[in-house]
Amino acid sequence: MPKHAKNINGMDYTFLNWSDIYNECEVLCEKISKNENKFDCIIGLLRGGIIPARIISDFLLVNDIFCMDVKFYTGIGKKLDEPIIKFCDLDDKHNDILVVDDIYDSGSTMKTVKKFLKEEKKVSITTATLLCKKDSVQTPNYFSKYVKTKEWVIFPWEKNEFRTEMMKK
Repeated sequence: MPKHAKNINGMDYTFLNWSDIYNECEVLCEKISKNENKFDCIIGLLRGGIIPARIISDFLLVNDIFCMDVKFYTGIGKKLDEPIIKFCDLDDKHNDILVVDDIYDSGSTMKTVKKFLKEEKKVSITTATLLCKKDSVQTPNYFSKYVKTKEWVIFPWEKNEFRTEMMKK
């Protein structure tokens, strides 16, 4: 992955472009395909996982995509005590689910999603993220590559949000 890194106010940021995202999705799908996993649907976690979920659905030929919103952060480095969960309903034909997010940080989001889906839907869940922080206690079932623990990754779909947050500081 090309490094578009900057240190701003003592914090390291890595800026990804659309080509980086597509390439990481392709690497991720190659890893998934090696295990011959087949999924009934993909759930993209809003907001960061929905774009990779769509790209991954194309690579894996999975037509049904749903979304789930799990909020742990209200801004850069501003974490909530309890997550906010919003979910659209799955029908009974979706039993083998791939859950996709952009980055696996502490693992809290995926842990929350897996718990929710297992309790509410009784389904088989496989997790995948483009990136995974090196010090994560657990990892998703699949990820494209590790990133440094202390860097904040800025994805192309959140560049304006990043600029707005930086202007507040």
